[in-house]
Amino acid sequence: METSTVVFFATIVAGFLILRWLISPIPDPLEEAAAAHATQRDGRRPTPSTRSRRPVTDSMIDVVQAIAPQLTRGQIRMDLERSGSVEVTIDRFMEEGTLPMPENQNDEETEGNGQGNQGNQAQSNQAQSNQSEGGSGIKPANLIERYGLESKIDQDVSNAAINSATNQDKIDLLSSRREEMILNARKRLAAQLSNEIDANPLM
Repeated sequence: METSTVVFFATIVAGFLILRWLISPIPDPLEEAAAAHATQRDGRRPTPSTRSRRPVTDSMIDVVQAIAPQLTRGQIRMDLERSGSVEVTIDRFMEEGTLPMPENQNDEETEGNGQGNQGNQAQSNQAQSNQSEGGSGIKPANLIERYGLESKIDQDVSNAAINSATNQDKIDLLSSRREEMILNARKRLAAQLSNEIDANPLM
C-alpha cells in the first residue's frame, strides 16, 4: 500500500514537470539576436578591435624611428596609439612625409626656441661689446696656422668634390637607403612579434 502511494505521488510530480516544460514559451532566435546587437551598439561589451589593440612599446617606436629619424618619439607614440600598428604609421609617414606633433611638445619647442633666441641675442650683444672695447688696433691671429689646420684643407676639397655629385645620384642613394631601412625595420618587427608570441603563447 505504501509503495503504490509513493509511486502515485512520483507520477503526479513527473507529470507536473513535463506539463510545465511543454507550456513554457519558446524564445525567439530573432529577438535574441536583436538584443545582442543592441547590447554591442550601446557599448556594454568591448569590440574585438578594442580588445586586440596592442599597447605601444619602446621597440615599436624604435622601429619607426629607424625609418624616420627626423620624427620625435612623441610624434611616433601619438600616432601608434591611434593606429595600433607599426606598418600603418610607416605608411602614413611615407604618404605625408611627417606625423602630427603632440600639443605639449609644440609648447615645449616654442618655449625652448624663445630661450634659445634670448641666448643668441645675449651672445651677440656680448660680442659687439667686446669688439667695441678691444678697439681696431689689434689684428686677429691666423686661425689656420694657430691651430695647425693646414692638413684639413685638402680634406675639405675632397669633401667638396663628393658633395658636387649630381642630384640624380643623390636621389638614387636616398631611395636605396630608404628601401634598405624599410626592409630592416620589417625584419626587426617580425622578430619582435615572434619573441612576444613565444613569451606569451596564450595571447
